[in-house]
Amino acid sequence: MSLPLPAGHVLVRLHGGAEAVAAAVLDALEVSLPTHTGRGHTLTGNVWEDPPTVRDSRNAPELGPPQVWSQTFDPRSAQVDQEPIVLAEGITADVLGTPDAVYAVVRVLGELFHAEEQGMVRRGPEIELRLRLGPPGPGG
Repeated sequence: MSLPLPAGHVLVRLHGGAEAVAAAVLDALEVSLPTHTGRGHTLTGNVWEDPPTVRDSRNAPELGPPQVWSQTFDPRSAQVDQEPIVLAEGITADVLGTPDAVYAVVRVLGELFHAEEQGMVRRGPEIELRLRLGPPGPGG
């Protein structure tokens, strides 16, 4: 099954952190990767399922605040003209798409934030690369 993304685009999903931290990450990515979609706010979902499952908290406010924030970016428009940003706390970023596009976005994330790779999963022609963004740990 292929991830339902426009050719050359990647999905960046942020979770395990505060909404303000997710907003700071997406704001910085929007500046460096100006070709993007609007933000998504989901509580649960699995983009790898066929068809993908998503529950949108905007359509079901009783579900509470979003726990996962996502946005699709086209890395071919990348321009990092910002100073590195130190986040107040950590957040996990899953970057999904074709390998070349994923690594292009990961390079941008690495220039913008302290990023530590936590693993990779290959799913057919796409990959999912997990990063932990946030303040450097002790000695980092």
